[in-house]
Amino acid sequence: MKKPGSANHLIIVSFSAIAVMVLYGIASPATSYPHLLVAVLTMVIISATLWRRSLTTISQDTSKESAGDVSPRVEEHEIKSNGYEEEVRLALRVFENTVDGIIITDSEGIIERVNPAFKAITGYEGSDAIGKKPKLLRSDHHEEAFYHAMWNELVSEGSWNGEIWNRRKNGEVYPQWLSVTAMKDETGAITHYVGIFHDITNIKSSERRLELQITHDPLTGLPNRTQFNDRLLKAISQARRNRTRLAVLFLDLDNFKNVNDSLGHQFGDLLLKDVAQKLVQCCRTEDTVSRFGGDEFVILLPTIQDNEPAAVRVAMRILAMFQRPVEIKTWQLNIKTSIGISVYPNDGDSPDLLLKNADMAMYEAKLKGKNNYAMFTREMDTIVQRRIMLETDIRNALDRGEFRVFYQPKINIQTGAIVGMEALVRWQRADGEIIPPDEFIHIAEEIGLIVELGEWVLTTACRQTMLWHQQGYPHLGIAVNLSAKQFQSTRLLNQVQRKQDQFSLPDDCLTLEITENIVMEDVESAITMMKQFRDLGIRLSIDDFGTGYSSLAYLRRFPINELKIDKSFIIDTPKDQEASNIVKSIVSLAESLNLKIVAEGVETSAHVAFLTSLGISTVQGYFYSKPVTASTFETLLAQTKSRQKI
Repeated sequence: MKKPGSANHLIIVSFSAIAVMVLYGIASPATSYPHLLVAVLTMVIISATLWRRSLTTISQDTSKESAGDVSPRVEEHEIKSNGYEEEVRLALRVFENTVDGIIITDSEGIIERVNPAFKAITGYEGSDAIGKKPKLLRSDHHEEAFYHAMWNELVSEGSWNGEIWNRRKNGEVYPQWLSVTAMKDETGAITHYVGIFHDITNIKSSERRLELQITHDPLTGLPNRTQFNDRLLKAISQARRNRTRLAVLFLDLDNFKNVNDSLGHQFGDLLLKDVAQKLVQCCRTEDTVSRFGGDEFVILLPTIQDNEPAAVRVAMRILAMFQRPVEIKTWQLNIKTSIGISVYPNDGDSPDLLLKNADMAMYEAKLKGKNNYAMFTREMDTIVQRRIMLETDIRNALDRGEFRVFYQPKINIQTGAIVGMEALVRWQRADGEIIPPDEFIHIAEEIGLIVELGEWVLTTACRQTMLWHQQGYPHLGIAVNLSAKQFQSTRLLNQVQRKQDQFSLPDDCLTLEITENIVMEDVESAITMMKQFRDLGIRLSIDDFGTGYSSLAYLRRFPINELKIDKSFIIDTPKDQEASNIVKSIVSLAESLNLKIVAEGVETSAHVAFLTSLGISTVQGYFYSKPVTASTFETLLAQTKSRQKI
């Protein structure tokens, strides 16, 4: 008989090295070396064929030999000792144990053999697949053109590699990486196709997670700035092509930092997630709600039919949503937002410009009192530039001594005597310009200057009150406004007590004015703080009463001394019946709670007559005096003292 030729022996030796590499993990056929596994399978087929042919030859030759001739057995033993049979078995072990699915078909594409990994990945038994075509696994993920292109490349190039989505036996569609190779005989005719595939579901999931990390906010799951800019750029291109409009809404949560500072960042994160969900509910599915960071959210309305109303409707829907308290754990938070709106193409034709202008409009909404929206206008650019200038200058204004305390008299409405004053801060720049508080107070709050500024105002006002007491006006009381950050400061109680002692102010001389909204941010903590002030002999007043959202149930628990009726109610009295009725109701409420009433915004004699009829004793407003400097206030004191002597 003939021994296997040296060429065949070389194939077996080469295959042996490859098979061992794959079997023991030196190479990774599933990912880095797909062609290596194809080579192994080529060897499997060739080796198995040679082995069968060799054994057939041995069997035929053996039948022709005499019983006493042992040479065939010697040659068979030589084949085995040369490792030929062992190498084939090793190749088959690779076929059986690799983690990649393997399909071997004939030249017509009929499946002849599959390995165990095929079942593990697809769910099909070998008996389910053998005799059928690989279209058994086909999903509806690809168009027919995909399969035509795949087949054409396989025929022309002899192989195809790529990602394909197939279907498991249970119906699940999944991604796999597939390598198909045409196997040819010595004449070049295709005898088999070998397909090797690997389930890349986990790889695709990792890619999606990585993409989400790159394009989405990890806290809320919303698109981040990168993803938003990409969508905005595409929306602009489409709007330019279709000659349509789009809108950008820039949102900022009002006083969100107070939540973080008082309740902690974990609580703030829960609030942001809740807000994100509510914003999505306010928008259409085609809209994009994104978080840029902190408490900034930006919304893209990719198609609007008109210039403003559609975007305004969304803004109004969002503001209405924020009117309801947000429930976080056991807390109910009253969170508000300010919204700025820019529209393409009127307000910009690029992502940067539209975002910049929407941001400007948002700051305009804050200037209008927050909890509001504003459309971008060209005039806003000037306003924003001024704001930037003020923000830069205010950081050093306190050190340069540019702040002043003005005093507005509180008047006894029956006698006309000055019974006290409210301390009001003003900013007089080096060039002499006086900046009104509604322009700089919110800036001081945002940059963290308000606590330091507030303490300076308290010190200055208490010192001046002491001087007036020493000058013969010991009856004067002083009222000082507190910001939210001041009221939440753990140092406030000690500060006030030190000022009271330092300037020898008697009990009930100092009144701290706080708004309803400040108190309602954390009711229980506020009540505790107010009780401590009361124990020090400090009076407490609810400023701008009627404009906030305190309830009667809470109001009766507050250890306060007075209610200060907001000027927005006074201004329309007595001619407006509704405003007059509101003022009357507040007076009745105060009397029932044994609270003093102060009315601000008194500007006409009609106001004076109306408030006198209600029995209100203390008022302030331009009818008597606007806020004035300390020296001018001393003149007013002297004048009223002279009138009383007469």
